[in-house]
Amino acid sequence: FESVDGVLRFANARMEIDATAGRLLDLSVRDAELVIPDVRDARAILVEGSAIGAFGDAVAFLARSPLKERLGAIPERFEVTGMARIDLSMSVPLRRRGPEDRLGLDGALSWPGPASLAPSGTGLQLSTLDGGLRFSQRGLERSEIQAVLWGSPVTVVVEPEPVEEGQPGSTRLTLSGSASVDTLARQLPGPLWGHLRGASPWRLDLKIANDAIARPGLPLDFVLSSDLRGLAVELPAPLGKGRGAARPLRLAGSYRPGEDQRLSGRYGDAAFRLLFPGGEGPAALQRGVIAFGSDDASLPRSAGLHLAGRLAELDPLAWARLSAGAGGTGPLRSADLRVERLRLPKAGLTDARLRLERTADGWEIGVESQELAGRLSVPDRPRSRPLKVQLERLDLRPLVGGPRAAAGGDPEPARDGERLDPRRSHTLDLSVERLRWGDDGLGRLSLGATAHADGLVFSEIGLDGSPLVKVTGTGRWVVDGDGQTTRIGLAAVGEDLGELLRHLGYESPLDQAPARAELQLSWPGGPGSLALPALAGSAEIEIGKGSLLDVEPGVGRMLGILNLNALQRRLSLDFSDLFQAGYSFERIHGSLAIADGEADLLDLVIEGPSAEIRIEGKTDLVAQELEQVVTVTPSLGTGVALAGAVAGGPVVGAAVLIADKVSGGAVDRLGSYQYDVTGPWTEPRIVRRPRLETGALAPGFLSGEGQAGAGRAAAQRPAEAGSPAAGGAEPAQSEPAPNFFLD
Repeated sequence: FESVDGVLRFANARMEIDATAGRLLDLSVRDAELVIPDVRDARAILVEGSAIGAFGDAVAFLARSPLKERLGAIPERFEVTGMARIDLSMSVPLRRRGPEDRLGLDGALSWPGPASLAPSGTGLQLSTLDGGLRFSQRGLERSEIQAVLWGSPVTVVVEPEPVEEGQPGSTRLTLSGSASVDTLARQLPGPLWGHLRGASPWRLDLKIANDAIARPGLPLDFVLSSDLRGLAVELPAPLGKGRGAARPLRLAGSYRPGEDQRLSGRYGDAAFRLLFPGGEGPAALQRGVIAFGSDDASLPRSAGLHLAGRLAELDPLAWARLSAGAGGTGPLRSADLRVERLRLPKAGLTDARLRLERTADGWEIGVESQELAGRLSVPDRPRSRPLKVQLERLDLRPLVGGPRAAAGGDPEPARDGERLDPRRSHTLDLSVERLRWGDDGLGRLSLGATAHADGLVFSEIGLDGSPLVKVTGTGRWVVDGDGQTTRIGLAAVGEDLGELLRHLGYESPLDQAPARAELQLSWPGGPGSLALPALAGSAEIEIGKGSLLDVEPGVGRMLGILNLNALQRRLSLDFSDLFQAGYSFERIHGSLAIADGEADLLDLVIEGPSAEIRIEGKTDLVAQELEQVVTVTPSLGTGVALAGAVAGGPVVGAAVLIADKVSGGAVDRLGSYQYDVTGPWTEPRIVRRPRLETGALAPGFLSGEGQAGAGRAAAQRPAEAGSPAAGGAEPAQSEPAPNFFLD
């Protein structure tokens, strides 16, 4: 104490000094009392008092106080501003005769006005300090301080850890508060913040060895933790989360100046270890691993970031888009993941193993799942080198076989910013050695696409599954004046269309029917944007000689353009002699026009020796409903001519046959029936129309005018509700109304 103003008082052997002013180093003494209880046995001077001054001077006082061995380097570690107050209670020994003659110290550092503190070189400034920092001869004591960090309140708890025998001890600092993403992005710029929204509470634990404060550079052990509630992580699964969900984060590490920095921790169920090289300024990742669903996160020996473990779900295309948006750069070097559900557009892979390896000019990807197995080579320059997809096997059934195919279900619609641009898409070389539909093999698939200025040109579309099916074609995916458009032209041939349809899981009454089809299709958007309401084009169908089998209803899926099985079952009520054992036909031919979600049948004809079936109308591809007219014309001319020859002689029979041919099948048309086919694909309603009036017939053709009139009247009556022809339940078949002309 220097420059003391006060009163010195003796009371018997007691000495007291009441100081009202003075200096304690560079601090101003406001009030102090120094006491020697008994000057005859003066062991110590008792000091009680307070001093005020610049915060830096208060810190310097602590560094020069009896705590200097532990706190002497503090002025070099912190940058301080403002005023501070020191309250002291000391017992300063005047002699050293025993253990009882030791320094006694108890005090507190507080801030009567605005003050701030910042660890040197960090930019982490604690302002508006409140509370106090307590200390004793042992060092710092448990204290609680309130402050403001980056505009948000924080609480700092200082607490010494228990000291083991012979150890220097350590002090723990715990900072807790809440921070918004906007604040963190301003203070710590980086690419991560663009994927985060909101604010979340956090806690930072710092451990400082007491004997390390005096060393050059301050080593720290730290743990950062948060449940991230209130923070939205806008990244694909498994890292993404909603703002209201909790996802525990723990990040632990050690900072040693000039040494490599190691970080470890957990994010949700993922463990990680990261290594950053030592040096000044921020450093890029040197080595690291993230292990999902595992506690084993051993630091790899090779450079870069490596992924491993098991995931419930992964959307690789979402991560690919994210990587492309970042310029394709990043520390990821390899991955070996087991994924229960690997999401793909409109489908997904189940129980998949995904392996990635970074090469000098791209990525090598191996994938194996229940649905497919093979390799992909993805170049960094996709326009000049092809994306090679070489699959050993591919099962289409779980991928495209249902409205919500496989594990992936229906994906969310692509945002405008995520829509693929064919002008930047990969040149493609695709091959599938074993293409399957469930248990049925379809052959070898090949697809080649070449990059052009306006998009992609599919120079090769081929499926060689002979003799079941063989497909060839070409196409384009381009950007034109109306946006993106995909156009495909295909030609397909097969020896047995019915067997092919049954391979694909469709209900098909066709048997031994070779087929040929040519399709020209287009739709807005890319190949993955195919939607029935926007589909347009045409199809030419030619089916050779075969037969319609009697197939039980409800077997397999319905193709939808027409329901031949239901049609045959209903027509057999009127023509059991023609269809009861299956209807053999010579040829099926026709064409389709597709637009606005509908397929118009342009005169589809089934030609057979016993009858001709002509189908016209349309199919709603979206609502899956039919609106068609079916005309069945039995081949009666030859039979009537034969009957005429028996009754009237060869001349009469020949005359009837010639008249039928010259008239273009007029005799056949006398027995024609027409049906309205409406309703859903799976069970359409088939209603027979009234018989068309054919006019008066010459005498001799009929065996009774009244009987003929009665037959026509019966034929002209509409089908009654509930009858099989009306689409209701099928009662026991009754005798059809007599047709005396046919008889």
